Amino acid sequence: MQKAFEHSCKHCLYAALAACLAPGSGAAARELVSVDALMAAPPRASSLGKDGVALPAEVQQITRDSRLGSPVFVKLVPQGVSTVGDGKQAPAIDATRAARDVFKRLAPLYGVSASDIDAASVQVQREALASGARLVRLTSQREGIPVFREQATVLLDARQQALSVGGSIGSTQLAGGASKSAASSALSPAAAAQKALSDFDFAADAHAQLTERAQAADAGGYRWLELPSTVKGAGGAVLEDAIRYRPTWFRMPQGLLAAYYLELRVLEGGVHSAYAYVIDSSSGALLFRSSMVAHDAGAAAYTYGVWADPQTGVPLRGPQGMGLSPYPGGGPSGFAPAMVAPAKITLASAAFSRADPWVDSGINTQLGFTAGNNVRAFADVVRPDGDSGSPLAGRVFCEPNASRVEADFHACTASRSFAYGYDFSASPLANLGQASSSLANIFYVLNWLHDWFYDAGFDEASGNAQARNFGRGGLENDAISARALNYIGFNNSAMSTPADGAPPILRSYLYNRSAPMRSGALDNTIVIHEWAHYLSNRLIGNGTGLSTRQAAALGEGWSDFVAQLVTVTGEDRLRPGNDRFQGAYAHGAYANGAVMPPAVDGGNTSYFGSRRYPYSTDMGRNPLSLRHIQDGAPLTGTVPINPALAGNGAPNSELHNAGEVWASMLWECYAGMLNTHPFAQAQQRMKSYLVAGMKLTPINPTLLNARDALLAVMAANDPQDYAACLTGFARRGAGLGAQGPDTYSIDNRGVVESFDAGPMLAVETLELSMGDPAASSCDGDAILDNGETARLLVRVVNRGNVAVSGAALRLQADDPHVLFPAGTEQAIDGALQPGQGRDLSVPVSLAGLAGHARSTLGVGIAMPVAPDGDQGAGLGRSLQVWLNADIHPHGTFLDTADFAGSGMEPGNPAWAVASDATGRWYQVRVPAAPGTAALYSPWLNVDPQSDFVLTFDQQYDFGLDDSNGGQLTIAEAQKTEVALAGDVVPYTGTIWLSRDNVPNANPLGGQPAFVRRSGDWRRNVTVDLGRQYAGRTVRIGWRMGTSDRAEGVGSQYWKVDNVRFAGLLDKPFATIEANAKTCVGPALIAEVDGDAPGAEDGRAASLAEASNAMAAQPVRQWDSGIAERSPAAIPSGVVALAAPAASTYNAQEGGVFRPQAIPTLSQWGLVALASLLGLLGAWGLRRQA
Repeated sequence: MQKAFEHSCKHCLYAALAACLAPGSGAAARELVSVDALMAAPPRASSLGKDGVALPAEVQQITRDSRLGSPVFVKLVPQGVSTVGDGKQAPAIDATRAARDVFKRLAPLYGVSASDIDAASVQVQREALASGARLVRLTSQREGIPVFREQATVLLDARQQALSVGGSIGSTQLAGGASKSAASSALSPAAAAQKALSDFDFAADAHAQLTERAQAADAGGYRWLELPSTVKGAGGAVLEDAIRYRPTWFRMPQGLLAAYYLELRVLEGGVHSAYAYVIDSSSGALLFRSSMVAHDAGAAAYTYGVWADPQTGVPLRGPQGMGLSPYPGGGPSGFAPAMVAPAKITLASAAFSRADPWVDSGINTQLGFTAGNNVRAFADVVRPDGDSGSPLAGRVFCEPNASRVEADFHACTASRSFAYGYDFSASPLANLGQASSSLANIFYVLNWLHDWFYDAGFDEASGNAQARNFGRGGLENDAISARALNYIGFNNSAMSTPADGAPPILRSYLYNRSAPMRSGALDNTIVIHEWAHYLSNRLIGNGTGLSTRQAAALGEGWSDFVAQLVTVTGEDRLRPGNDRFQGAYAHGAYANGAVMPPAVDGGNTSYFGSRRYPYSTDMGRNPLSLRHIQDGAPLTGTVPINPALAGNGAPNSELHNAGEVWASMLWECYAGMLNTHPFAQAQQRMKSYLVAGMKLTPINPTLLNARDALLAVMAANDPQDYAACLTGFARRGAGLGAQGPDTYSIDNRGVVESFDAGPMLAVETLELSMGDPAASSCDGDAILDNGETARLLVRVVNRGNVAVSGAALRLQADDPHVLFPAGTEQAIDGALQPGQGRDLSVPVSLAGLAGHARSTLGVGIAMPVAPDGDQGAGLGRSLQVWLNADIHPHGTFLDTADFAGSGMEPGNPAWAVASDATGRWYQVRVPAAPGTAALYSPWLNVDPQSDFVLTFDQQYDFGLDDSNGGQLTIAEAQKTEVALAGDVVPYTGTIWLSRDNVPNANPLGGQPAFVRRSGDWRRNVTVDLGRQYAGRTVRIGWRMGTSDRAEGVGSQYWKVDNVRFAGLLDKPFATIEANAKTCVGPALIAEVDGDAPGAEDGRAASLAEASNAMAAQPVRQWDSGIAERSPAAIPSGVVALAAPAASTYNAQEGGVFRPQAIPTLSQWGLVALASLLGLLGAWGLRRQA
């Protein structure tokens, strides 16, 4: 199982899950409720994006964070390759520059500046895809100090063109009142550490005894605070290690807060706890707290051991060898596998590009130990925690294998052999030789995993664990500390994963479900599972990226799947009933097993292992689908379920339960690839996809975020792999139309399953562009006016699992003055492979619109009908735009929310423009979480000679218990925002501060506000501020404060409209009006195939005469350029509209001459003839010889 950082048996964020340690596992660790100040911020509804302005043309799909509103996953259109041009590719550029360039183009989406992007740290990840695609990771920083858990990864194809961005980086602007520097703060590091120490009942003055270690900061900026071992908490807690800390910035919706990041490891009552903290360095507020421990919990057993294939060296599932690969027969039958002896394998390291040895020969020149650059494995059998055995360097001989186990020790050899055999009838601690087998196996497996995943992209720069990094990037001094046969408890395992540069700690326990006990270090499915927690945690957020309930469950699923990826073999296909890998595979079967043959396994542990169902693509063995991550969804009653877990009461959203669903989907995906590729190729590809997909996955992902990241990597490499994996996801309910819970959901409700995998084409992005090179603009703004032609840029992507040919775009507009010169249907040429996209550019003109108007442009997809009659799905998209309009920035004292960009500004992206048939307004949704969210006016220059008066309309529903409410605020330039008092604002009550000795979590508790419900709209709410702010610059805010105790929050809201100010020196809001400029354009020339009767050389012909004569004739249009040339130089057969011709001619193929609306290309672009006839009639139509 997993939790962000050191993974605990439960997700501590939710206090209701406070005691899920496995029965018999000994004393319970101190379980602290996780804290995340960002999570407590109100969710956003949508952003106040500019009205009528679509996403950048290269963005085809975007998923946003529900708190910040910033993108967390973006699919991109590759730039520089035209689907309609000459097909030449842009030259490749440096990957770092390519990543920075794409972020600069997308800067408005992330709210960042070019300087923010230039300041970001960049790492080019190791290439992992056969196609040459690569990943580049950017991490935000200000003043050289990182922004906590903020990173974004760009997926580049082999030509260095960006395909996707996973994660996010944000502006480096500070929150109001935040310290200007993270390095020089009001709070000392020791005082910040006191906040953490207090959680373990250390005295309030314990920080006075903290001393800075006399050591320079490491490459990651970390320093260490040491506390004397005599200083203890009230419950006996002591620090296991120095407190590691560094300055950081913490992202909130209002901006960055200066803070300290700290890692605390504590031993209390024989139980180990490890937590990561972020403490505000100005106020001392706790911004983030999360356990760094991942345990296997409940009946699930997570332990580590190595039994491997003697030919390939690949770890097997455990001491049962191939006996459960897969389970024999169709269902649970009581089968108990025979145990096999460990294989003897001789190697220095696994086969990978670096060939770094496993054993550190420099520790002791005479003896070898299970200690090296990647892993230090020892038996942790006595207190205190950690290696308390004799120093390895001073050892001169190895203790005899028959010696008793009385102290901590590393496996030892004087003959370069860690082979000790194993007696399954004896205790794992029977003697040093028996115990050393557990150390040899766990040391082998962890090293093998290090090497096997290295060339897939999990190297030093990506945060792998090594004592020395050999100058290859990343932070060193963090070899995995593997503590086998751990004395702390039973039937459990744990992986602690701090940020890069501090050692991950893997604790492997004994299992007492049988006699004799079994060593968890011999069950490779559990060892690999725990190692995979460190893999996913380092690649997603560097130790703190999986801290939500859903994200932690994904960590569990990834860990189970990695065990499958490693231990399933090509020979498994030869087993009866497994020709397509549909057999049943158990996780943790050895450690949890109770018997060996000839006994019967009454609990069917070999079939179920530690999960509710075995992993299988057979729905009759494993029925889990997307709906089973949400609480309340019943399991299928006809499929056998693990009796040890059937009645434990754990909800579907419990980490291991929800993780099973994700792992089952990944297994479906991989099995699909195994059935379309040779085994070795499929396995290698899936490993690379997994690593690259994790790097592309955003912080605290949802299941669908993780799915999209994996599919994006596959689509960049091989459409058929994308198709196979999408089919697997759809089979388990995560198909094309699936919907999932919010990132911060605690019950995972809100699932809508989809079993659709295609065929499906979707319009991913739609933009009306006046800036496109093929567009024509008269007045140079971004709005399509009469006489102008824009380009409708359409990105079509095949989301389905089969190639699609013969589809077409269908174009429409709800305003008859919008014209599509090339027709209302445009073919999508060629075949679109699964996961692949195509860009199309469609001309759109406007003619004859009186005044200005808002119009909706729609693009649908006409899908071909397959031979079987299946037409597939075509997902269109619409775009609302203003037509024939000009925007004037300072035009009015009234904001009606009719178009965004008018001047109102969201202080929190939860505020959005909403609308219905009656109009448009600003709105915020009331969340079930404490926090504030504000909407602000522009900065206002108050007239010193007039009364300053605000009027507005509002409607609200804050519930009936006064927990939530809204108030008005005012801020002067360079001063702190304050609430307007109740004597000037007609508030309706007060938000309660405390009830029954329970405080209200609402930050506005105890303050007057608009509370409860308004009923209908309340019009013309008036706030008269008189001359109090005369001559000053101020802004007004509508600030909502929320609690976590309000009822019925799903339908609650605050709406604001018709904001009007009086008593200002200038107009603060923009207006939109009819376009003031008439677009004529320069001379236009059209070459037609045929003469115009009556239009002799040098004599004008009437427009009507020429139009009738040339109707339906093929036409070629010419750009007239800007310089004059003599009429005699105009080529023969050319008809000139308007004045003299040009010095240059750029041919553009047209259609046929249609008098009603000739599309004509000029220096200004395409123009409809219908809008020019009157203007050009006076000039006539002249045929030049």
